[in-house]
Amino acid sequence: MDQFLPEQISVLSDVVNDPGLLVSNGSGLSVAEARAFVEGATKFVRANHAHIGNRHFIIALRQNTKGSKRLALADVLKASAESKPIVFVDPALQMIETRAGGIRLSDSEQRTVSAGHLEAVVHGTYVYFVTGGRVVAERDAVLVGKQPPVGIAFYRPIADFDGLLRDHAKQDVAKERSFRYWANKNKRLLLAKPEKTEKIFQRALYNWLDCYVSDKLRVIAETREFGQDPTDVLVVTVQGDYVVEVKWLGENEHGTHYEQERINEGLRQVRQYIANDPRIVQGHVVLYDARTEEEYGTQSSHDEGCRHEFCSEPKIIYLESESPSQKAKAKKPVKATSSPKPGKRNRKGKSPLE
Repeated sequence: MDQFLPEQISVLSDVVNDPGLLVSNGSGLSVAEARAFVEGATKFVRANHAHIGNRHFIIALRQNTKGSKRLALADVLKASAESKPIVFVDPALQMIETRAGGIRLSDSEQRTVSAGHLEAVVHGTYVYFVTGGRVVAERDAVLVGKQPPVGIAFYRPIADFDGLLRDHAKQDVAKERSFRYWANKNKRLLLAKPEKTEKIFQRALYNWLDCYVSDKLRVIAETREFGQDPTDVLVVTVQGDYVVEVKWLGENEHGTHYEQERINEGLRQVRQYIANDPRIVQGHVVLYDARTEEEYGTQSSHDEGCRHEFCSEPKIIYLESESPSQKAKAKKPVKATSSPKPGKRNRKGKSPLE
């Protein structure tokens, strides 16, 4: 495959990431309505950015209620002062009301899981559009092409998946920094409601990759191809597709329990994905481990026969439950080895080097 220039990758990314199309999916809006909301929220931030400064707030859409007046800067400033940073508007950006609530992306994702919910999460001049429990589009309202205001150091190409995962484990997962997963930390029981345990981790990893994969065209969650089970995360690049299967180990609050064999199950799934889809050039299995520290250290091996040659060795993220004062040991890193270098594949799914 011919190499693409960064500018060409950017153009392709714009085509497959049309905000109107992405926001309309899951929000219940038509593409035209979605585009109008995206543009309206963006223009509001652009027009008032000098006074908004570094404030964080939410513009939440309420589709079936008509507002009383056009959203104004004074409404946002008042909402922030009263600790009610969620500003509800109608499709025409007419003001309805303000409410208290979390302003992190993870908070917005939880609120928008139900169909029809759409929020614009404003962090300074940067706006994330969240619907269906995930970030579907993002942009800087003032400087076109500007990256998110924080986290620049975490941008990596998908080929550096180990680096992406280490950053995710440290900055996102550790101490439940960006999302909750413990139902009972002392008993090391994972959450299982209102969403399934696996979905909690899948969304977190999807969001991290969607934010920080520097050469992505698009990151897709739960894509279904060839009549098989939906893949957890698919990263689309000009070089090919990268599939990521997400699993967990240990026990959740419903009494479901997974042990070492779960690692092999993930490898077998990825092997099947790669065998069925010639566009996939690399596979990964990521497991979030809530087992005891001893089990993590002694029962984290896998059957090499389950692993496809284009799949890296499984990565296991140990979930710390003890505070620094409760332990005298170093933090556990991502358990991973170097990934095999992906090669180009022909339509039969074979590498030219084979």
